[in-house]
Amino acid sequence: MAEPKGLYLTPEPEDLKQALIIGMQSSAPLIMIGENGITALVHVSSDVKAATEWLRKLATKYNKPIGCNYNNETIFIAPTSWSKDKLMGYVGAHADILEGVYGNIERMRFMENDNEM
Repeated sequence: MAEPKGLYLTPEPEDLKQALIIGMQSSAPLIMIGENGITALVHVSSDVKAATEWLRKLATKYNKPIGCNYNNETIFIAPTSWSKDKLMGYVGAHADILEGVYGNIERMRFMENDNEM
């Protein structure tokens, strides 16, 4: 059986955190959150900083980055132990999935310890 190329979830806002945990536990190679998911996560987390901290903890726990696509821009939140080079390699290895969903990648931004790289 082939590895899944992506996992697409559309949970209700109150179920979003549990859906993300399930996604991180899956064998899907890339976890992305779109605009609606980000908006819902910020709402249930109280603010952007709390949502970002929760995503970083989740990425660290499962040792897998999380991509957030908002306003046609994708930012990756990496596990705390990952270097910029490791994250760039991971994203590059999955560029075909990203381009299949979001189109041509013109620029990438990464976050490391709450700071943009």
